[in-house]
Amino acid sequence: MMKRRHRRKVSRSQMRERDKNREMARARRARRREPILPPVNGSSQISGEWTIVTNYHELRFRQLNRIEAPFDDLKEFYGEAIDELVEISWLVHKADFLMAQKGLAAVLKDWEIVRECRYFGEVPAILLRQAISTGPDEHEFVLANGRQFWKAPDGNRLAIEVDYDSSPMMSTETEIIFTVPLDRHDWVRDLIGKIHKWMDAHHVLRGRAITAGGDFIKFDEQTGWEDVLLPTELKEAIERNCIGLLKHKELYKLNGIPLRRGLLLHGKPGTGKTMIGRALAQMCEVTFILATPGMIEDASDVRRIFNWGRRFAPSILYFEDFDMVARDRHVNFGNDVLGEFMTGLDGLDSGEGIIAVATTNDLTAIEPALKERPNRFDLVLEVPPMAASERHDYLKRWASKRPDCEIDLESIVERSNGFTGAQMQELCRLAVFEAVEEHLKGGKKESVVLPLTDVHYDAALRKMGQAKRKGLGFQAAG
Repeated sequence: MMKRRHRRKVSRSQMRERDKNREMARARRARRREPILPPVNGSSQISGEWTIVTNYHELRFRQLNRIEAPFDDLKEFYGEAIDELVEISWLVHKADFLMAQKGLAAVLKDWEIVRECRYFGEVPAILLRQAISTGPDEHEFVLANGRQFWKAPDGNRLAIEVDYDSSPMMSTETEIIFTVPLDRHDWVRDLIGKIHKWMDAHHVLRGRAITAGGDFIKFDEQTGWEDVLLPTELKEAIERNCIGLLKHKELYKLNGIPLRRGLLLHGKPGTGKTMIGRALAQMCEVTFILATPGMIEDASDVRRIFNWGRRFAPSILYFEDFDMVARDRHVNFGNDVLGEFMTGLDGLDSGEGIIAVATTNDLTAIEPALKERPNRFDLVLEVPPMAASERHDYLKRWASKRPDCEIDLESIVERSNGFTGAQMQELCRLAVFEAVEEHLKGGKKESVVLPLTDVHYDAALRKMGQAKRKGLGFQAAG
């Protein structure tokens, strides 16, 4: 199964202390800044706050107006009055924090860092560095809280300050502050644009399986397309509209086929919809973004998912339990998330190579404007319970992993009519439980791989039938 990489636990006292320090830092920055508009047509008039919002970044400009201990190093570094300097604040998602610093170093490869420092209040303190994930089990350390002073061969200078909080309770965004002379604000805008282009080309998330929050997905076991047991026609449709489109994208593009597709998979729980996602994530060699309802709290989360899909294309956006976040507007009036989904699906560039796949156990609950419009979801495909041939293949594969299995496959297939993939898995596991209990009751203690017999499957089928009559079920999320 797919697992999110767990974050480090933080105690309540640590969180309170961290929140207190963060609020102190914010208040300190607020006291020393005044809003400023950069000069227009040579004018130095100051009025209000200037904010730039583009597809790549949001920048805020503020002027430094007080000389305090933390500013002595800036005054010494630049050799000019504090009121001639401006702070440019760049908000980046935490998933971009590492790459923003690596991009800065790549773009300013001829520059050198001449000093690093950090202040706690107005008192010098040690630098803080944070381990940032670069894979399911890999990480790199990066400056998390402190200031760096950069110097170019031609004498140009740049000071940056970072303030990263790894707590999952805090904002998903973090701040990188550039301090430069007022007349160099345009240069910083261009610099950030170059950093962002470098990030998109070299990002650690590109081509990886990640969650909507930017965490890497770790797979317990490998799942290939051959492991997905579906009706031939359904499997070919998914393969043609997803795997084939990405694999032969240049051929499709030259022949006028848009390199974007939307697939909506529906069916009862346990029919294999999640397994389809696992197989696509591991075999397509493109960026795979998994989004579950718990990862989508508001419209901004949906915007970020589609933005990442475009940035790291070719990509597959995989929305599980889609009915939980895209319900009929008449049932869930005023749903901003629903509107953002429509905008996101409508805005996919046909030349980028983006596949949107959504799964649901309740097709009727989904907004008709999403499921019935081809340009949003081009195909609506039902994933049914396993057919007899698929149940036979599943049992045969399970038996092949065990020694001396003597079972009547045809009999079990007939008696498991209507079972989903999850129910077939549970049936086989119950048979193993029966074999283990028999082994232990016989006084045997050694740990060995046990053979399975019809007796074990008979007992398992009886338990499945009893659970079904009691309404307990053995269904796992598809």
